[in-house]
This record gives sequence, C-alpha cells and structure tokens, in this order.
Amino acid sequence: VPVRKKGKLPWKTSSKSYSLEYGENTLEIHQDAVKPGERVMVIDDLLATGGSAAATVELLKEIGAEVVCVTFLIELDFLNGRAAIDCDKIHSIIHYSFSVLNWYFPKCLFGKDYDPKRSNHQNCDHK
Repeated sequence: VPVRKKGKLPWKTSSKSYSLEYGENTLEIHQDAVKPGERVMVIDDLLATGGSAAATVELLKEIGAEVVCVTFLIELDFLNGRAAIDCDKIHSIIHYSFSVLNWYFPKCLFGKDYDPKRSNHQNCDHK
C-alpha cells in the first residue's frame, strides 16, 4: 500500500501533515487502501527524525488499520526518531551512531580537515 507525498496518488485520498526541520510536508494514502481492523506493517528505507514514519502510522490508524510493526533498512540512532513513532515494535537492520558518521563521512567525502561545526562545507575542496 503506497503512502506518498501530496498530489502523487490518483483517486480519493486521506492525508496527514507533519513538521520537518525546514517546514512542513503532507503524506497521502488511498482511502480504500486498508480495511478497518487490517493488520499493517510499515516498511521504509530510512529512520531519521521520525516525522514521516510517525505521520504514516497516524494516517494508517485514522483509516482503521492496526499498525503491528514499523521496520527500516537504516536508522540514524543519534536523531532518536523512534521516539516520535506511536508503535510498540520498531525494527531497523542497520544502525548508525553519530560517532560513526562523524568519523566516516567527513573523512571520505570532505577530506581530513573537514570541521562539522562550520556550515556549507567551507573548508572542503569540492565546493
């Protein structure tokens, strides 16, 4: 059952708006996608702040679904996104901590002198 950004699905939809770090977004689902009482597992690629996953769970519950589990391929643990999701069972296959990202990405993408406290990659060679 697809849950998509507003305007991407044909037919009659139900929607849920949620806040982003930089604004607001809206997700939609077909009104007839799930029958009341159906058990649903949500699968997504990335759990960061949890906004879109939380909105998806709320949207499914509003149309009558029972959300039994939310699963992600990757979770950015340091953002604590799972705290925003109203589900008892949340699973992720790959977990990244800040220390891993801080060590790996700056060095491999931005060079050894990268300073994460400076914005816009001011001290990177690839500007």
